[in-house]
Amino acid sequence: MGIKNKRKMSFIFSVFLFKIVIGTILAVAIPLVLLLVLIMYGYILPANYSDMVAKIEAEAIQSTDDLYSRLEDMPGFIHYLVYDADYHILQTDMSQKQQKQGLAFVQEGSVQMSVLGNKQYIIVEKEAVSVLLQYKVEPHYVSKLLDTCLPSPDIMMIVLMFLLTLLNCIIQVRLLAKGFQKELQPLVRLADEISKQNLDCEVQGSRVKEIEEILNSFSNMKEALKDSLRKQWEIERAQKEQVAALAHDLKTPMTVTLGNLDLLCETKLNEEQKQLVGDAQEGLEQMSGYVTLLMEMTMASTQYQYHFEQIQMAKLCSAVCKKAEVLCQNKQISFFTQGDLGDVEYRGDYVMLERAFMNILRNAVEHTPENGKVCFAMEEKADNIKIEIIDSGRGFSEKMLKQGTRLFSMEEESRNSESHYGMGLYFTDFVIRKHAGELILSNDEKMGGARIIIILKKD
Repeated sequence: MGIKNKRKMSFIFSVFLFKIVIGTILAVAIPLVLLLVLIMYGYILPANYSDMVAKIEAEAIQSTDDLYSRLEDMPGFIHYLVYDADYHILQTDMSQKQQKQGLAFVQEGSVQMSVLGNKQYIIVEKEAVSVLLQYKVEPHYVSKLLDTCLPSPDIMMIVLMFLLTLLNCIIQVRLLAKGFQKELQPLVRLADEISKQNLDCEVQGSRVKEIEEILNSFSNMKEALKDSLRKQWEIERAQKEQVAALAHDLKTPMTVTLGNLDLLCETKLNEEQKQLVGDAQEGLEQMSGYVTLLMEMTMASTQYQYHFEQIQMAKLCSAVCKKAEVLCQNKQISFFTQGDLGDVEYRGDYVMLERAFMNILRNAVEHTPENGKVCFAMEEKADNIKIEIIDSGRGFSEKMLKQGTRLFSMEEESRNSESHYGMGLYFTDFVIRKHAGELILSNDEKMGGARIIIILKKD
């Protein structure tokens, strides 16, 4: 992760604050400079221009004989009000509000000029009437159209300052967020890889010192977890291999004992001896079943190398159903199938899938009473193959519906076979998950027994 020139977060935020300050200064300076340039080139009139023009107009009104013609040529930023000695308005271009303010000033004032905010007034007294001029000390556009339609240049300058300041803040915040998002990507990627149990992933670095320290902590945690899991996997693998070896070694003495019992049956035995030999044979055959299942389970999880190939599912299901029919005939159970997979192909291990299906069918036959029913249903869907095995037995208990696929999961009122000791469904579930499928346990309301669904997803 050797990235040089790492920076602390305090430095990053200091730079961010510096950029905000500089940007704000520029946001204020740019409109001011722009206003000065426009004034310099004559596109905008300076603030004192209106005061100068108003004084010139006041002198012209004082000396003119044609007052009303002069008032018609008044610049647009100067408003006038003509009144008599009784303060009756004779002519004006002011609004009602401006008229009210103007008359109030006239009635109060003893001076000829007063300032109300940025408004200024000039009173021009003639023989029969008086004229009140009102104007604002502020910049104006040379164009009368712009002066009428737009706010004054100083207001436009303040608005532009605000917009530029806001734009600078938005840009700087987005750049800061984008920078942190980029620096946090290695951390997010590493956490995602660890969640997927990919502990061999490469840890990337970060230019931010605090994030780099978090990445180092995650990296150390990843290595520690990797070592711990490796040790755990080695222990589990060794245990499973020992169980598999022990189960394999048990097969030999059991086979020899069964052979000797068969020979013993051919000799002359009384009824009691025959009964004892028969019980011994039955017990050894049951033990042989345990050992076979134990070998299958350990082989499925450790030693066995799955051989995935294109399987004709109709062929596989047909072979399984033939074996299931033989099992059902021995208990006078009706076996029937539903659906047809036709030419559907699936990439999987033929041997392990056949064993997984047969484990479920043996369990169904074992828990179905005489004259009961077992159904094997097949259905092809858009993205998966669905296999259902239903029987008319007593079904699963609530506990087994939740925990039935766990190793050695058993319950007195459950369907778990006494000949399987909680390993049959565990083995089947393990094989199905190896094929990226799903095993679902439920009870069937129509037939009253168990219903096991196998979902095999298509590639």
